[in-house]
Amino acid sequence: MSLIAGALSTVDAQSKFKFGVHLDPTISFMGSNDKSVTAAGSNIGLRFGVQGDLYIGESENYAITFGTGFVLGAGGTLEYRDGGRLLPNTDLDKSAFKDYANVNPSSGENLAFGAGTTVKYSVNYVPISAGFKITTKEFGQSFIRAFFHLPTLDILIPVSARGKISAGAGYTMAQDSSNYRVFYKGESSGENIYSDIVPLQIAAGLGAGVEWSPNEEGGIRLIGGIYYNAAVLDVTKKVTLYDPLVNPTSARFSEKNPRSAFQNVSLRIGVIF
Repeated sequence: MSLIAGALSTVDAQSKFKFGVHLDPTISFMGSNDKSVTAAGSNIGLRFGVQGDLYIGESENYAITFGTGFVLGAGGTLEYRDGGRLLPNTDLDKSAFKDYANVNPSSGENLAFGAGTTVKYSVNYVPISAGFKITTKEFGQSFIRAFFHLPTLDILIPVSARGKISAGAGYTMAQDSSNYRVFYKGESSGENIYSDIVPLQIAAGLGAGVEWSPNEEGGIRLIGGIYYNAAVLDVTKKVTLYDPLVNPTSARFSEKNPRSAFQNVSLRIGVIF
């Protein structure tokens, strides 16, 4: 016990801890590594949370950071050039879609959509964050210091996901290996698409900004900065894409797992106590 107490006292003597809160308006967008799936719009989202800075040594130039909070509206819109069964695990609102004969499907599960269909993904996450922060010395007597936060690492746990589907007339009918499948058209928003989102995400990034102490005796610091991070893992689960150029027609539906990931650019506003 005496050894543990001695180690803790040494860490306390050599380290300083500060606690802060932040609010980050965010622009989020998605891309894909499949040429038939392209970016078609961005999301305006928000990140807010708490962050602890554990300074290393006697100065406040280097710190290990950690925190948590909420990430709201991460994602973006993807356009599927040739369509397909894009949300195979989601039971969509069947009343929002009709086939070539203007008839609703009997079920909202595993619907096929035609060429040019877009899906807007909006995912809310709880992040567990860590990083390394370098802070400069004060610039003259300005009470202003710059900081560089790199790298930053987030483990993101999705808590909810919503989608908006916009499907045009596209193709009317196509054949897969077992029977004829109808392409549906229509638009639906606010769909619960959580079942088609990968249940764990990792994001890496960096940030930079300034800290300003409004009083020369220390105390609180106001911070402002800009951050960028990108998902390391695929956001979406497997989909079945349609390719009208494949022969025979029975092979035109193909299960694929294009890597569809988001990127975020954020402005950070916060207070360190």
